[in-house]
Amino acid sequence: MKHMATHETTWLTVSEVAQRLRVSRTTVWRWVHSGRLRALRIGRGIRMREEDVARVAEPAVPWSTAEVAGSYQQGDPGADPEDVMRRLRQLHERMLRRRGGTPLPSSVDIIRQSRERRSRER
Repeated sequence: MKHMATHETTWLTVSEVAQRLRVSRTTVWRWVHSGRLRALRIGRGIRMREEDVARVAEPAVPWSTAEVAGSYQQGDPGADPEDVMRRLRQLHERMLRRRGGTPLPSSVDIIRQSRERRSRER
């Protein structure tokens, strides 16, 4: 990849951004046109700062949930299985409080009913 460095700023092309984020060039253009990704026209080309590209990559789940779920890695003090289970129980209790103490319906029952209905229809 070719990078233009100006005052310690790394500028990337549309193709380079697409390759880094593993999205299509069309997606990158859509982000630019919607204002989600800042870009500058330099000559005939469009360039994005590496910092702006990093801001586009958002976590798939909110950080608080990601912290609770955590990933178990050997030697990671925050990934103790007992601690993870304790935090999951706390999250479950908070969710129940938000729902007024009513738990979500069991998906097992919904799946079983759906299978029975399909069996009768055959």
